[in-house]
Amino acid sequence: MASPFTFFRKYSSGMMIVMVILSMLLFTLTDLFSDPSAKFWLLGLLIGGAVFGVAGISQGKWLQWGLGGSVLGVLLGLILPSFAESGGIATNVGVVTQEEQNDMYMRRAIANRFLAGAIEQTYGPMFFQFQAPPRFGFRQRTETEDLIFGKLMRAEADRLGLEVTPTMVKEYLTNMTDGQLTKSDYLTIRNSLSYNGQTLTEELASEILGDEIRARMAYDLTMPFRATVPPSPEVYWEYYKRLKVQQDLELVAVDVEEFAGQIAEPSDGDIASLFDEYKTSMPNQQEAGAPGFFLPTRIKVAYAELDNEKLKSAIEPVTEEDIKKYYEDNKESPLIRIPVFPDIEGTDTSDVEAEEPQTEAPQSEEPQTEEPQTEEPQSEEPQTEEPQTEEPQTEEPQSEEPQTEEPDDCGVFQDETPQNSDEPVEPPATKEPEPPEVPATESTEPATSGAETTPESQDGEAPVTDDSQSPNGEIEGEGTPPLSLEIPEKPVGTTPPEMPEPTYEYRELDEELSGEIREAIEAERIDALTNQRLADLKSEMEGIARERDKQQFGIIEADSAKYEVGNDGDKSAYDDLRNEMRALEVEYNKTLKAAAEAAGFAYVETGLLSYADFVDGEDYPIALATEPVDNPMMAPQASTVAQTLFQNFNQDSQNNNAQLYLARQAQKTDIALTGGTSYYVYWAIDYDKSHEPKLDEPGVRDAVIAAYKLGKARDLAKTRAEELAARIRAVVDAEGTEEQGFAEILKDETSTGAEDGSALAPRRTLPFSWMKTSSAGQMGMQQQATMSTIEFRDESGGFMDDVGGKFMESVFTELSDDEVGVVPNYDLSKYYVVHVQNRFPTAEVGEDGLRDQFAAEGKQFSFRNSAILTPIQQDLAMTALRKWELSVWEKYGVIEAQPETE
Repeated sequence: MASPFTFFRKYSSGMMIVMVILSMLLFTLTDLFSDPSAKFWLLGLLIGGAVFGVAGISQGKWLQWGLGGSVLGVLLGLILPSFAESGGIATNVGVVTQEEQNDMYMRRAIANRFLAGAIEQTYGPMFFQFQAPPRFGFRQRTETEDLIFGKLMRAEADRLGLEVTPTMVKEYLTNMTDGQLTKSDYLTIRNSLSYNGQTLTEELASEILGDEIRARMAYDLTMPFRATVPPSPEVYWEYYKRLKVQQDLELVAVDVEEFAGQIAEPSDGDIASLFDEYKTSMPNQQEAGAPGFFLPTRIKVAYAELDNEKLKSAIEPVTEEDIKKYYEDNKESPLIRIPVFPDIEGTDTSDVEAEEPQTEAPQSEEPQTEEPQTEEPQSEEPQTEEPQTEEPQTEEPQSEEPQTEEPDDCGVFQDETPQNSDEPVEPPATKEPEPPEVPATESTEPATSGAETTPESQDGEAPVTDDSQSPNGEIEGEGTPPLSLEIPEKPVGTTPPEMPEPTYEYRELDEELSGEIREAIEAERIDALTNQRLADLKSEMEGIARERDKQQFGIIEADSAKYEVGNDGDKSAYDDLRNEMRALEVEYNKTLKAAAEAAGFAYVETGLLSYADFVDGEDYPIALATEPVDNPMMAPQASTVAQTLFQNFNQDSQNNNAQLYLARQAQKTDIALTGGTSYYVYWAIDYDKSHEPKLDEPGVRDAVIAAYKLGKARDLAKTRAEELAARIRAVVDAEGTEEQGFAEILKDETSTGAEDGSALAPRRTLPFSWMKTSSAGQMGMQQQATMSTIEFRDESGGFMDDVGGKFMESVFTELSDDEVGVVPNYDLSKYYVVHVQNRFPTAEVGEDGLRDQFAAEGKQFSFRNSAILTPIQQDLAMTALRKWELSVWEKYGVIEAQPETE
């Protein structure tokens, strides 16, 4: 056997040439190799050229063979990646296959469940009834995009050298739970989770949580901060005016959809072109009014609705015997036993009357002068007992505080009377001569004792005067009680009489009470019948679900290997299972419908609906119904049916299959005067994962045609709105004409201008500003500014539901006061002819005062607590954030770089 070295010695010159060429390529094409999209064909070029070049040496045609091998290698390098990337997403950090996407979803789900479990273990299971559980993620359009963006953020973390240790993971959980998470709670959560069918280990739990934390750290470090785009004073001023400037509108709407019938059918080329441009976008995503054909997660719902008001005919009639029995059995209820309060006017109010003069004492001396006149025939003893209590000792100084601000220096207010210990206080002329004064330490006259002290009394010493009269002019005898500075338990002179305990009596069983009892009995019977029927129907649904599960498990057991976790086809297997089960579920749905209608329920089966389609409009009132709660006041805090359903569906077919045919209950109370509560039993019966659609999918082509016609119809609607605006403007601007409203000017016009067009409906709004603040802000929280709602002032009332930021900008900045113009709504589905009225302040009138107010607030608070701070930051920072996220997708080669716009 010939030695390899013999072959090398024989063809050494050719081999050296090949090696030199390969070395030159290696050093000169380094930059090309750094581009992942070029790796495969370059690798094919080098390997193919080298292998075939060496093989051609023996034939003396190494160059020809080498070139041929290079061409073949390039072709293989271009073709093979297309097979490797099928079902995956190409990035500069590798192709993210479908399997890797599923694994990322599983790891994200574990991290979120771990975080939610930690908080639930700390604060209890009721915590998430008041707020949504925390979740890792980056708020991307779809869950798949969010997972891919997380991978890109981990690549950024690698570039920045960020590491997250197990200790850091535990510190993160400790911070999220305010240090309340115990080791036992941590182990309970970890042991409740599994990964690929195995219990989660300590190392794997730290790794999964660490990856999510590390991605978030990279996001926070690389995203643009608000501080990088500081607003100028002029920006603050413009946002300040959004809060303060008000106006009202007279308007009329021209609906674009009414003109769609005038648009010819599009060609196949037009349909394909429009679909290709917007198949990866949601409506209004690229720009206002732009179509979007990307399909979000959609769910098909079946529900049975029961209106308890309609059950009156199904309950037993209430008889007179029922009413009498209810009366006897419920005598202690508030309906029959009512409280009776004694007549307050008949109670003894002598204490209150005796205190009334005391409340007048601080104002003048008159009460003091009146009392000696009424007490003249009496001895001096009643004078000492006159107040009957020492209450005036504290009452009079308290009442003098607001007038003199010296409660220790004066008791009875006297104008311009010097207050010192050497000169006596002269009594009013209306007073009778008063007996000599005794030292203050012995004076205990309750009426004014302690109220007329000198400044020295503030030091704690009782003043001694040489005057023979006491300040209050009353004789102070030996029997006077000592001076007391105790604060009374109750305010003096203002204590209302104590409310006596009520007595109770039973209402007479008259016609009025009989009617009330009849209604109460009917309500009880209706509630009992409602609960029974709901329970029976839910039980029927659960029986159907058990039968369905039995069929489904039978299919899985028949080919269990196909559904094993980790199997390459396990995800597609559940898609196949879903298609196979649909045929069986048709019969289940028919059974449910028959059972619901037999029990008096209205049965409804929706089509596949996105979240927005489900909650918008009035077609499906169940969407905003809530889970049953014991306390009706807590209903607004409970999850709606739409939230409950859509938060449980994702891109995992196995999970989604498990969410189908789970029977749940909900209820919704009508706030209208008619009242009434609707009760629901519901479940999801089908779903469709979010995805980029194909043109031949059901409903997609029709959606594209409708979007095409609406786009063309906008020009017609706008033209018609401009015609109406010109007519109104001519009347408004005409001199010497009386002011006329839209209803008068447009009384003979239709929306489209044709006789068969719909009638125009002019309306007036109440005054509104561009933005508003909450009138009941939370304590300690910065007040937030949000876009105002525009309310109509006519009898129909209601609000404009299609206003957007562009509409507000147009009516406040592009149109002047008393100007007529045309303004579209947020999605260009309507064009409004508007007449701006009563704007204040305007640039000509009142704005100077507003500027002064703005300058004063800015100087005092620097707008730290201003409501305009949040919208400024959101408008500026969110724009920068969206551009930065787009740059990340471009940087890692997921999307093509967008051309710079001038």
